[in-house]
Amino acid sequence: MPVIPGDKIDTLMTILCIASYEKGHEFLRESKRQGASVVLLTSLSLRDKAQWPLESIDEVFYMPDDNHHWDLPQTLNAVSYLARTRDFDRIVPLDDFDVEVAAALREHLRVPGMGETTAHYFRDKLAMRLKARESGIEVPEFVHLLNHGRVRRFLESVPGPWVLKPRSMAGAIGIRKIHHADELWAAAETLGDRQSHYLLERFVPGGIFHVDTIVYEKEVLFSIASGYGRPPMEVSHEGGIFTTRILERDSDDARRLRAANERVMAALGMVRGVSHTEFIKGVDEDHIYFLETSARVGGAHIADLVEAAAGLNLWAEWAKVEVAGGKAPYRPPEPKQDYSGLLVSLARQPNPDTSAYSDPEIVWRMNREHHAGLIVKSARAERVQERLDNYARRFEQDFLAYVPPKEKPTNWCSVQELAGHTKVYLPCLTRRHLQWLGNRKPIAKPLPLDFGLLEIHRKTDGTAGGPQIVEALRSVLASQALHTFQFQHQRVLHEDVGKAFPRTVALVNYWKESFDGRRDAPKAEFSQSALADVVEESRHPRYWRPQR
Repeated sequence: MPVIPGDKIDTLMTILCIASYEKGHEFLRESKRQGASVVLLTSLSLRDKAQWPLESIDEVFYMPDDNHHWDLPQTLNAVSYLARTRDFDRIVPLDDFDVEVAAALREHLRVPGMGETTAHYFRDKLAMRLKARESGIEVPEFVHLLNHGRVRRFLESVPGPWVLKPRSMAGAIGIRKIHHADELWAAAETLGDRQSHYLLERFVPGGIFHVDTIVYEKEVLFSIASGYGRPPMEVSHEGGIFTTRILERDSDDARRLRAANERVMAALGMVRGVSHTEFIKGVDEDHIYFLETSARVGGAHIADLVEAAAGLNLWAEWAKVEVAGGKAPYRPPEPKQDYSGLLVSLARQPNPDTSAYSDPEIVWRMNREHHAGLIVKSARAERVQERLDNYARRFEQDFLAYVPPKEKPTNWCSVQELAGHTKVYLPCLTRRHLQWLGNRKPIAKPLPLDFGLLEIHRKTDGTAGGPQIVEALRSVLASQALHTFQFQHQRVLHEDVGKAFPRTVALVNYWKESFDGRRDAPKAEFSQSALADVVEESRHPRYWRPQR
């Protein structure tokens, strides 16, 4: 019997995974292996690009996004609508930018897991520093870019240079080194009303380290310390080869870093999950300072680095932690004691060839356009370091390219060429530039309401516009104002839809044909307005089917 939304499925639980970027394939696979029903909510801009492991996903939903940013009220409404026919037992963010969205959804739906206050400690660089300092953890001196009097006193008392950091970006995005007070005030003037979203911190020259962790019921069950080659901010701003390596486990630095990480996890309130935490050890001082942390798996293929050395996959272990949920015992597998190193470079070539790198220590090769990357593994840490040093020099000659740092995360454009026509997904902003198929001239006209868009992607052999479709639309709009729907299948629409919602719904067909499949069909006469939210696709033939 086909599975229908709302039916009780014989699975352990239902996990909703939030992914504004393509991340966490192994989390999805392991969740399915653990017997869970896996629901993925991801960015609409990823629909034709991401290579999700669909065999491990039960349903896929797409949120309209503005460069991977989702409107939070729309997301709450969309997930709440899905929850009418699904019981979400866990809500898991697969990217750093999704941590606060997932926390807001948990609070709103009252789903167990990290709430908004704790999530801020793992996303907001100001909040995590304040909490760490209150708990006696050493951090570089900092000031919130808010009260100008306090900022002046900071500049007078803390010698430069300083680092200007956005509170909620990821990695080195938006970070800027400041050398003089005048430079800071000029930067603040440029930020305008965004000043309060930044902090200023003393620049500490030194080595940058990271500790990657599994926590279960407030106990750190696994942690491994690694050291970057050049600091990530330096690589981002000046170019070069990104490298990191597992530290010798019994070294003084590794022991101190793991101990500092445990204090950070306890202070910030990590109950269960995974974390990637960064520290700095000053060149001229013996202090280890806390820099920042996160409630997710480290990016830049650090999970692959850890797996090569320890034999466990952080994404898969995180899935096991979520399934156990504090109600069942969990222990990670006994880690191996090997060492590994990672190096990644932007490449001049579209598809760089690393076949000339053929040493037996190589266990992983990067497969991404304009990127070259390798992971090496050995039983000896010094051998890993030798290989990294050698490969970094060769990468500079063979591949290295440089792109100036980004002020905000970017990926591909939201404007796509589709069957010879331009297609624009509307950002959820107060003003929009709407561009219709076959017309490349933008219409700068704000839509009357700010609910975003609902796009429904459907395949059906049933009667177009049959009662089930009209009833579904009626239920969606029962408590809503005006909405705009986009249908991407020519057989979904029917004149009964217009009769059901006279003067309230605008139906926008994104195929080249008009509503009834003919190019010369008369345009539907509905009032135009904006809407919210979600495109549904699923593996189940009775209702929604993802494109494979």
